[in-house]
Amino acid sequence: MARLKDVMAYIIQEYPESIAEELSNARLTKLVYLSDWKNCLDGGKPITNINGYFDNHGPYVHDVIDTARENPSLFKITETNNVYGGKKGIVPCG
Repeated sequence: MARLKDVMAYIIQEYPESIAEELSNARLTKLVYLSDWKNCLDGGKPITNINGYFDNHGPYVHDVIDTARENPSLFKITETNNVYGGKKGIVPCG
């Protein structure tokens, strides 16, 4: 199984630079979830060992933002506002 921080770093690295400012914690969490799901379909097991849950907006788990906070040399969380005025955290590589 891959370490979550490595999967996150790979997704961030491969995310299109032209829309990198849109890579919020919620979007990164969903991309990690979809990576796990796809690997389950193809290889029979997830890539990471996170256990998320579904809420009203899709899959969610605190592990992604916690991992970003625990690795400040690799990830930098930038607080900003979404289009509705609510707060969101952007998680580009540091």
